[in-house]
Amino acid sequence: MITITKIIISDKDKNGNPLINKFNKPYRKILLKCAEYGQSWVSGFINYPEDPRLKWEVGQKVDWEVITKEGGYINLVDYRPEPKIPQWALDMKDDIADLQERVIKLERRENKLEE
Repeated sequence: MITITKIIISDKDKNGNPLINKFNKPYRKILLKCAEYGQSWVSGFINYPEDPRLKWEVGQKVDWEVITKEGGYINLVDYRPEPKIPQWALDMKDDIADLQERVIKLERRENKLEE
């Protein structure tokens, strides 16, 4: 649990240039000062528009994992959205269940014929 005392979210670097990752996609950085870390900055990256950290406010207590790295860096664990299963895969799941049921029925019939 951390208590936010200052928050900065930006899509620009120190020189005002847009932040672009190695895949040529834009991202944002988040910088926090927290009561638990004194004057040290806690930082992270925001890569998804639904990232809940975009709604954080000063004074808010949040339950988010923080990692301390070599060199004194303090980072927020990145947000990862739940993977979205495409509709065609959901449809296949139903088809597979139907096929499994049919195989079981055929195996039962075959076992009865052998008896």
